[in-house]
Amino acid sequence: MKCLLIIAGTDPVSGAGATADAAVAADFGLHPAVAITAVTAQNTSGLTASAPIAARIVRAQIDAVLADLEVAAIKIGLTPNLAIENAIADALADVSVPIVLDPVLHNGQDGSRMGSGSLRLWGLATVATPNIPEAEALTGVRARTRGEIEAAAAALRKTGAAHVMLKGGHLQDLGADLLHNDQPVWLDYDAALPLRQIHGTGCHLSTAIAAGLAGDPTDVQGAIRRARSYLGSLQVVTARGPAGIFAHVRQPS
Repeated sequence: MKCLLIIAGTDPVSGAGATADAAVAADFGLHPAVAITAVTAQNTSGLTASAPIAARIVRAQIDAVLADLEVAAIKIGLTPNLAIENAIADALADVSVPIVLDPVLHNGQDGSRMGSGSLRLWGLATVATPNIPEAEALTGVRARTRGEIEAAAAALRKTGAAHVMLKGGHLQDLGADLLHNDQPVWLDYDAALPLRQIHGTGCHLSTAIAAGLAGDPTDVQGAIRRARSYLGSLQVVTARGPAGIFAHVRQPS
């Protein structure tokens, strides 16, 4: 059975992070394998605590999966420090499957800092999926108009990522994401989702793209289209906090 290797942090409410990613992988018919980079205490209101896993343990988890399972694609989420990023880069040096990098910098609900903010892993990425605030933080370039967003994506392409998908969901009037390879391609939304009111949207989207690439590593735009359609098909359930979460509940047969 094909496997999706998920390298990410935890989320106790499973709206984001490794457990949410595992549910997405299963929805796409892939076996989820998980290497944990950090343990967090967070919910739909924000982040209250976080502790990184030792870099050697992160490396050992990845090595254990690669030695045992048929990994068809890899999704990288939260990487809290450079030591962990170096361990991941070393572990994946000889891997030739698609890699989707979701460069988590801040908690999406309260803005708490989570990721390292380095560009160490970008050269491994088949697709990198920063949002607007992440792109601005990583490049120092303002990205609010379409022209500015194209400039930010072009700057991020210089990191070595094969494709940069700059997510426009933080700008309500934009109505599109930008995919940049050699040229910018705007991908308009088919339907509006209240993305800022859902905890874990970026995790779900990037993992669904990775799952799509596991089936066809060459069809990046197709994987993105299927991933966005998948997000639109999910039920959103409310929590006590200000945001909802995507539900992954199957009725018993």
